[in-house]
Amino acid sequence: MKLKRLLNMITTSISAVILTVIALAATAMPAQALGHKHEGGYILTITNTMDDELLAPILVTRTKHDREIFEHHYVTPEAEVQILTGDPGDLAERIGKNAIVRHGSDGPPGVLLAPGKSIEIPVSGRAAVRLIAMVAPTEFPDHFVTAVINPRAELPVMMDRYDIGHNEGTKTTKFVSSAAAMISVRIDKDDKMQDDMMDDDKMKDDMMKDDMMKDDMMDDDKMKDDS
Repeated sequence: MKLKRLLNMITTSISAVILTVIALAATAMPAQALGHKHEGGYILTITNTMDDELLAPILVTRTKHDREIFEHHYVTPEAEVQILTGDPGDLAERIGKNAIVRHGSDGPPGVLLAPGKSIEIPVSGRAAVRLIAMVAPTEFPDHFVTAVINPRAELPVMMDRYDIGHNEGTKTTKFVSSAAAMISVRIDKDDKMQDDMMDDDKMKDDMMKDDMMKDDMMDDDKMKDDS
């Protein structure tokens, strides 16, 4: 009964954007947009580990697009829309072909990820990716979860939760808690063999590019320190 009441609350709070979310999900960029076929691929499994809160549709993109999401101690206007409404359409459009969106199938209207439920997201390539999603506003109106995945590590990663301070009027992103959702990485056997033959210099180049952009983006560790 408690979950049913929560779902009803969610329906009321995001009903204005639900049709947009569904349309976006139906026409979302294919996973191959994140990489090239010859680079191999992997599967992300996202599990909602919160007690009774749900996750809105999840956007996935390469970490080089962090500057399209984070802006100083806050988020970009497009990311703000996703965090406040659950609709990642504006952010996906700003990022372009390197953004994909996937969603759960719970609750009315069937695009949310309920506690204990999981979804899988296929991704091509070996570059690090960021995931971001709104926490459905049953308890807080402006919280989101995010994490960075390095597929080469093949280790489970917990998504951290943040408050953007919109309803408080501060508009400052603050770390709230860890373990809002868990992400596991699975690399297919054939892809693993192919990955072993890849040159590690490519990964080093990607890391150097990410380092050069640190001044323009808010990484997760800095957000935690600031809070």
